[in-house]
Amino acid sequence: CLIFLCAPCKTSAQGENFSDADREFLIRLARNTLTRYLKDGSILKIDEKRVSENLRANGACFVTLTKKGTGLRGCIGIFERRLPLYQNVIDRAISAAVHDPRFPKVRYEELKDIKIEISVLTAPEKILFNSPDELLAKLRPEKDGVILKTKYGSSTFLPQVWKQLPD
Repeated sequence: CLIFLCAPCKTSAQGENFSDADREFLIRLARNTLTRYLKDGSILKIDEKRVSENLRANGACFVTLTKKGTGLRGCIGIFERRLPLYQNVIDRAISAAVHDPRFPKVRYEELKDIKIEISVLTAPEKILFNSPDELLAKLRPEKDGVILKTKYGSSTFLPQVWKQLPD
């Protein structure tokens, strides 16, 4: 079993490397992307000159959609940093809305009740440990995300999952 630590910078919280304007831009970008895509199937085009240098840098992220009253509605992410962060937010927002196999596609009419959260990921770091207790001692609840890899598959837990699965 391989476990990687991945500390995100959530755009809905205080971020170390992102200004308030960057965080607001990403949330607006995700919402505008979903509005356009769910309304008519078109993909938002962005003038890169209007995007800050931080957001033009290659970056990994997860986009999580929750619906008022019902909870999780979609969550899709990417660990690769091959595209600019803002482009990955566009792609992941669409994927979370229409390609998360756990849920039916989000409908345009639902958007008014959808909360969008973006987790910008740091590069994963391998954690060495000899026991479950040693691993837990190395993790910071509600700050660290975890990527679990086994011969059977992999799972990803963002920091907000600690609230649902504290132990």
